[in-house]
Amino acid sequence: MRAFERYLADFGRFKNPDENDWKIIKAIYILRNRFVHNAGLMPPSENKTEMINLLRDQNAGLYIKGRVAYEKQRQMMITENNKLREEKSKIEIKTLADLRRSLEMNHYFYDVPPPLRPDTIFEERIYLQTGFPEFAIKKVGELIATTKREHEELCTKPHLIK
Repeated sequence: MRAFERYLADFGRFKNPDENDWKIIKAIYILRNRFVHNAGLMPPSENKTEMINLLRDQNAGLYIKGRVAYEKQRQMMITENNKLREEKSKIEIKTLADLRRSLEMNHYFYDVPPPLRPDTIFEERIYLQTGFPEFAIKKVGELIATTKREHEELCTKPHLIK
């Protein structure tokens, strides 16, 4: 892809696709690699995070779940467990059925994961929504159409060869 971009700019002197178009196409390519080679995981040290965020900002149909989502999920589990404990404490065990109900409630408690330490390395996972393939195809199609238009314009204009 980089070779094609340089060929168009240096040899063909194409002005389009512009830098923003290339950023989106490169981000789609990087995202593709994240799925093919890393199962959608994005290590925190990954310097391509801004490219993925560019797609997210374009409403491309993807979202990233990471540290923040982990903490929200953990807090939800704690809240649910507290509600269950409160409900369980209200059960008066007078019969065998009450005892069974109380014991069965133990199965509904979450095993809450530990809180993350600030220095914890946490990989983020990228999730694609159904609109992403359409977005990617549209952007690649726009790149091809732009390149084709510029090619046709360059072919119809006289050029001086130095």
